[in-house]
Amino acid sequence: MAGLAATAVVAVVLWLRTMANAWLVLALVATLAGAAALTADLCVVTDREALEELFPRLARAAEAGDVETVLAAIDPAAGQLRTDAERALARARATSVWITKLEIDLPPGRAPRTARVDLIVRVTGNWIDGGSGTGIVRLDVHMRKDGDRWLVTAADGVPIGAEQAIHHRSSERSRTVEHVCPSRMRGVPTGKPAAFPPVGHVDKGHGRLCPRTARARLA
Repeated sequence: MAGLAATAVVAVVLWLRTMANAWLVLALVATLAGAAALTADLCVVTDREALEELFPRLARAAEAGDVETVLAAIDPAAGQLRTDAERALARARATSVWITKLEIDLPPGRAPRTARVDLIVRVTGNWIDGGSGTGIVRLDVHMRKDGDRWLVTAADGVPIGAEQAIHHRSSERSRTVEHVCPSRMRGVPTGKPAAFPPVGHVDKGHGRLCPRTARARLA
């Protein structure tokens, strides 16, 4: 680019001195070549930029209930993941999907190109069969490049706070550690808006207090 610009400047100076049309033509060609090179450089999208653009686009697709766009970003070979995503979008309507963290690990010089993306996503939505909720999920997403597209090959999600104590109460007679029961978290598809039960809840799936809560209760 710098060489082309210098050539154009020198050609213009020489043209002004000699008034030769050939030098003007050379200046025009050099200038157009430089502009073309700059335009091509600006149009090139790096792999990192492509991934940074992909996930916000998928978040908007999830909000819109655009199943086709979401499935198009999942590797056809990842059959179970595609089924889980389709089932989640059919059972819930996401009203808000916010990506609060997006970190990309892109190993250099590997063919085929792969990447690993660490995200934290906050999802608010409504269940199709009633109810609503907000969940914050940490996602570990594996990607591979197919031509000029990046595809999701695997994804694991962990609801944030599922294994952490979120309330502590002590008294002279008893002490209870109340938390979100992990048993209520298992089976929640990745990206699905999770309705977090209240602390100290009764696990309706088992008809009793969550075992971990019960063990923490001291007489």
